[in-house]
Amino acid sequence: MQLSEIKQITGNESKIDKRTFTVVPYSPVFVGSGMSMRKGLDFYCSKGQTHLFDLQKIYYTYIKDLDNLEQAILNGSLDQFINGKGDNPLNFVKQTVTGDVLGQELMQPVRDGFGHPILPGSSLKGSIRTALFAELFKDKKMKVSDYEKAIKGRKVNGNELERILLSTSMNRGKAPNYDLGRVLRISDATFKPEDLEVFNSVVINQTNRGYQYKVMGRGASNSQHLSDATFISTLALSFDADLVKPAEFSMSIDNMAKKAIDWKNTFDFRYVANACNNLSKRLIEYELAYFSEALADLPVLEIIKEEYSLLTEDVEQCIEDTEKGKTCWMMRTGWGSGWLSMTGGHGFLSDPDGNEYITSLKKAAHFLFKRTKGFEYPKTRKVVLDIAKKPASIMGWLLIEQKS
Repeated sequence: MQLSEIKQITGNESKIDKRTFTVVPYSPVFVGSGMSMRKGLDFYCSKGQTHLFDLQKIYYTYIKDLDNLEQAILNGSLDQFINGKGDNPLNFVKQTVTGDVLGQELMQPVRDGFGHPILPGSSLKGSIRTALFAELFKDKKMKVSDYEKAIKGRKVNGNELERILLSTSMNRGKAPNYDLGRVLRISDATFKPEDLEVFNSVVINQTNRGYQYKVMGRGASNSQHLSDATFISTLALSFDADLVKPAEFSMSIDNMAKKAIDWKNTFDFRYVANACNNLSKRLIEYELAYFSEALADLPVLEIIKEEYSLLTEDVEQCIEDTEKGKTCWMMRTGWGSGWLSMTGGHGFLSDPDGNEYITSLKKAAHFLFKRTKGFEYPKTRKVVLDIAKKPASIMGWLLIEQKS
């Protein structure tokens, strides 16, 4: 509904500033549903493609041979079972996606009721909220002594900091969502089923023996050899510009809610863009430093360093465009975003010339940092592989632009 229509019907000006934005992946993006599919049961792979089974069709077709069908399900060999029946497994496929699953499971993305993959508004808002938190934390220039008081407690988290930074003095102590986050509303961004692609990732881990690939499982250790790494397969949004077109979503600023929480400082879409770009710039700097150091042990990570170097140019361009009036920003979300993209990383992002905040955080959360065995937290990163099983890409980066 247009603002003029609202005034014509109600006699009042709308208090909601609603804009349309587009979002497109700049790297594979995966927001998980918490469910996974099993190779040989829910899908099979052939010639660089992954075929997702229509299990209902398989069941109804072979209902008279349930014993053997059940055995095939238990063995995870439905494609072999269908071939043994003289049928083509492709006749029982509901969707085919590019990519081969190197692991035994395929992590599923979150979808809407029609089966379309989405970037939930809650995930987008969570990333933006983190950027707002980091920006306000930086602007606050909080004393280390005040910071230590805010994070003190049995569970070290950002709740008290959020109350200080995202709400006003008159509203602190009210419901948890009675803060700046309440002012911002974001819809889901819906993509097409064909925008999905299978991506395989590994975990890079800093250890006593340098940077290595992580091997998961009981009694497992790290390895210098990529072939020994545990492959993690996801059905994620592709970043192929020829395949994936930008998806639209809406973002609103509720000025009545802003008034209700007595927020008097500037808060508009340009402020959101600046906060996100500032956070992303610091994240990229930190990631570049990590992978530059890791290159000494794992030279194949050079391409990942190059990816982040290019991303530096992209975020700088967004900063420049936003200054000229075009609202746009780079942002990271979803699986692989890591601790730095959550509220816990504010110390790194807001204190580029020192580590006083991180020192305080280490004192308060020594149990967390102890697990790193002396290495700076976080010590791991997820890296996407290409079809030759070599590091090829980073994860979770988005470009968001306001439509004119």
